Amino acid sequence: MSKGATSRAVVQDGPRRLRSAEFPLPEIGAEDALLRVEACGICGSDYEQYAGALPAPFPVIPGHEPVGVIEEIGDVAAGRWGVKQGDRVAVEALLPCGYCRECVAGRYRLCQGRGFISGYGYISTSTPPSLW
Repeated sequence: MSKGATSRAVVQDGPRRLRSAEFPLPEIGAEDALLRVEACGICGSDYEQYAGALPAPFPVIPGHEPVGVIEEIGDVAAGRWGVKQGDRVAVEALLPCGYCRECVAGRYRLCQGRGFISGYGYISTSTPPSLW
C-alpha cells in the first residue's frame, strides 16, 4: 500500500448514530492482512448493536461477515490460513488465534486464544489493523 493511503468506512458512535469516516490504512505486519471488502453480511446482532441492545465499545465499524479480496498479507498470516494476495475470501465472523486446539481442528468459533470481543464489528476504531 502506498504511504498515506486511506479508506472510508461507516462508523457507529452510539445507539442509532452512524457517520462516514476516513482512516489511514495501517502498516501490515507478519500476522496481518488488508482486505478490500466487496460485501458484508448484516445479521441480527448487527441490528441489536445499532439499536443499542448489544453493548459495543463505541466507536466501532459495524458488520462482521465480510467477503473481499486480499490486497496485502503478511507471511505468517498467509502460511497460517493458506491464502495469498489477490485471493477472494469469506472471513470468519470472529478473529481466531489460529494456534489453539480448536483452531487447529478448524473450529474457529470455539477459539480459546482470543477474548469475547474479537469480531470485526466489535473492535474499536482505534485498533488497526483489526478493523480492516
